[in-house]
Amino acid sequence: MKELTHGYGADVVLECAGAPASAAMCLDLVRKMGRYTQVGIFGAPFQIELDKVILKQLHFQGSICHTWQTWDTTLRLLGDGVFDLRPLISNRLPLSRWEEAFQGVINKNETKVLLQPE
Repeated sequence: MKELTHGYGADVVLECAGAPASAAMCLDLVRKMGRYTQVGIFGAPFQIELDKVILKQLHFQGSICHTWQTWDTTLRLLGDGVFDLRPLISNRLPLSRWEEAFQGVINKNETKVLLQPE
C-alpha cells in the first residue's frame, strides 16, 4: 500500500474480517488524517494501538454496515451480474459436512465455502 500511494497510505480503510491482526494491519495501512471504519465484529476483547489513531489523527468509526436498502441494492447488483463472486469461493461442500467447512475457514485453509443441500 505504501508503494502504491508513494508512502502516504490509504485514504479510507474498512476492516471487515473482525480479526485483531486485520485491525492492526488496517491501522498501519491508513494514511495520516485518513478514515478507518470498523465493520467486522471481533466477538471478544483484544488490544488495539490507540496511539496510532491519535498520532495519525484518524477519523475512526464503527459501522454495522447494512440496512434493508443495502441488502436490496446488493441483491440487485448481484442479480444484474455487476460482481462476480465466484473467485471468492474456495470450496463447495454438502451441507452435512458443515463442520469441515467451518474448520477450514477457522484454520484459514479456505476463504469462503459454499454449503449446498444434498
